[in-house]
Amino acid sequence: MSDIDRGERPPDQRAVVGVYRSREEADAVGRRLRDLGISEADIAIDAAKGDAESLLSEMQEEASESYTMPTAGVAYPKEASKSMLVIGVPVTLVCTIVLLPFAFIDIGDIPLWVRLLSCALIGATVGGTIAIVAGPALGAKRANEPLAAQRGVSVRVATWSPQLVDLMASADPIRLDVIDRHGARMGYTVATEDLSAGTGIVEEIERNTADPLHENDPGWTADEAHDRQS
Repeated sequence: MSDIDRGERPPDQRAVVGVYRSREEADAVGRRLRDLGISEADIAIDAAKGDAESLLSEMQEEASESYTMPTAGVAYPKEASKSMLVIGVPVTLVCTIVLLPFAFIDIGDIPLWVRLLSCALIGATVGGTIAIVAGPALGAKRANEPLAAQRGVSVRVATWSPQLVDLMASADPIRLDVIDRHGARMGYTVATEDLSAGTGIVEEIERNTADPLHENDPGWTADEAHDRQS
């Protein structure tokens, strides 16, 4: 669960929307909410309003956590930015190490330390260029991959409390958002599936590397790609 400021807004102005992998999981969360004392009228499972609010929260999160450079015409969502770091660090190190031996070639009166520094800078520049181009491409999600509410079942609770949030988060949701109950302004994200265990971006890179043309088959695994190619 993220570090959140639970005193930011009055509890009666908030609602909570969680998305779970199956109807069974959603129903189980509903039962636990009723055991917590939440009224039946405040719980909506697989309702259109909960789906819409979860979709809006996810899209707003994607926009707010992206990195843009308008002057360079660049916009990186969070997955692309993470991928650039994951790929960029090792690639830059490898390119730098590969170039260093060339520094031992005598070039006039240029000192060895200058040749070493020059080769290191050239190698780092080459590696950085590869990272900027290949990194975001390998980590970005495809445009037609479903959002959380499109692949799961939503549970919307028209109230808020720390205990309620903790209960819904403990059920391992695909994502969980605290939102404005009236839809006027979104709140904060408590949990998302792609942040769990810190392995989401590595798996995304593996999928894209195994089969870069999977736009028409969202949700597939790398093993399935190898089966198709064999």
